[in-house]
Amino acid sequence: MRRFYIPQNELQKQKAAIIGPDVRHIQRVLRLSPGDTVLVFDGCGKEFTAKIETFSSDTVYISLLEKQDILREPPISLHVCMGFLKDKKMDDLIRHMTEIGLSSWTPMLSERSVARPSDVRVENRLKRWRLIAIEALKQCGGAILPEIRNPKSFDRIIGENKEYDLGIIFWEKAEALLGEDDIAAFPPGCRVLILLGPEGGFSDEEADAALGAGFIPASLGPRILRAETASISAATLIQYLFYRQKTS
Repeated sequence: MRRFYIPQNELQKQKAAIIGPDVRHIQRVLRLSPGDTVLVFDGCGKEFTAKIETFSSDTVYISLLEKQDILREPPISLHVCMGFLKDKKMDDLIRHMTEIGLSSWTPMLSERSVARPSDVRVENRLKRWRLIAIEALKQCGGAILPEIRNPKSFDRIIGENKEYDLGIIFWEKAEALLGEDDIAAFPPGCRVLILLGPEGGFSDEEADAALGAGFIPASLGPRILRAETASISAATLIQYLFYRQKTS
């Protein structure tokens, strides 16, 4: 059954509305009709079976039928801070990381960040990334839309470590792999913050500052990975370790 995103406030209405590009997709591509059923989700954990009632040129009106149980969410609240990459790389990363499952994504300005877009360009990219996250969530079956946050500096981010249960910096010079012992004290549902560098990685001074702020250093192995490969590997590894903990 096809899934569509609707804002949270629409779930409070007697007749909810699907708007935007999905309207044309429903009418012209899928050729759905009044009486057909779809799934709708609000990105905050709620999903419903819905029946199409009527169309207008820019809106599909639906009635909510039955709330669905959501059993597809990760075992932790994963927050990713990543050094700015070039446009296409960041677009792809938002898509893949949303599929893996994360709670928030923060683009980070660090010492070796090559991409440093202007404020206007950042705002446009944030809007694009939020749309990409919605499309990825529709495809993967997730129910929680990640928060795409405004950029922050490396120093500000490491100063916020106390807001999380566990902080990890993935660094190519770290000696130890992340293992089950590192997460044993943290229960499922905890808030995990991970730091991932830009194309040039973190400087020694940044790594030292993160360790001083309480972050655990972790390696992804002996090879030097591309920044986008490292981010997907790190998020997948953390999810796997907590899934194992949850089922053991």
